[in-house]
Amino acid sequence: MDALVVVGIILIAIGILAVLFRKRTPELDTNICLKEESVAYPTTVAPAPPKAVDLATLLPQQFVILDLETTGLNSANDEIIEFGAIRVTLNSENQVTFRTLVKPQRKVPRKITEITGITQEMVENEGIPLGDALSQFIEFIGDLPLVTYNAEFDMGFLYSAATKHGVVINNRYTCALKRARRAWPGLPSYRLAGLAKMGKLSDEDTHRAFGDCMRALFVFTAATSTLGQKVRWSNPPAQIGTRQKSNATLEISEE
Repeated sequence: MDALVVVGIILIAIGILAVLFRKRTPELDTNICLKEESVAYPTTVAPAPPKAVDLATLLPQQFVILDLETTGLNSANDEIIEFGAIRVTLNSENQVTFRTLVKPQRKVPRKITEITGITQEMVENEGIPLGDALSQFIEFIGDLPLVTYNAEFDMGFLYSAATKHGVVINNRYTCALKRARRAWPGLPSYRLAGLAKMGKLSDEDTHRAFGDCMRALFVFTAATSTLGQKVRWSNPPAQIGTRQKSNATLEISEE
């Protein structure tokens, strides 16, 4: 398939989904924001050649889209400063969401503030300790499979935080970035912000955990529909420890 046609398919699909989601997510108004929101979630993504696919045949009934904002790129030394997640239920417009700022032990670097808009004042006034955020996040996700746009990065930080706080995260997970690469090979860029921009998606809350969750959901569902294949889920590592680039896992098919 011509690369321009592929680009058109993903961008039109993302644009359609953006209209459904736009202006339906409230602002963060508590330290822990956990609520049921009226979020439109389509069972099919169109256009998706040769025909629209029922996502219920490819995805579990429930899964969690997550995103993290951090003080840097190294899970051994840097810290989580924001959680965002959507507990997706297929064929439902009401999705439960989770978001919170986290108070790091060290100051938020100026570069991170420039990228995310998250300031030291914000995490001091609205953030909660990582242990509390992690505990509530684990309760939120239960045993549901996890989806993140860059699983190597986000799961690495999650496993590192879990190890430091003496908890275990055993959820299966998958990477929406890898799925996008499989669905649309040959694109000039697979950066989430870049795909969103080309698809004329709202750039509101770019590089904020919840805003990026929304964009990741659009790309993940569009890619899944385009591939027309069940998602392959990765099992968590047998020994959970601090990870930076390792992603050695066993993949299994969704039954």
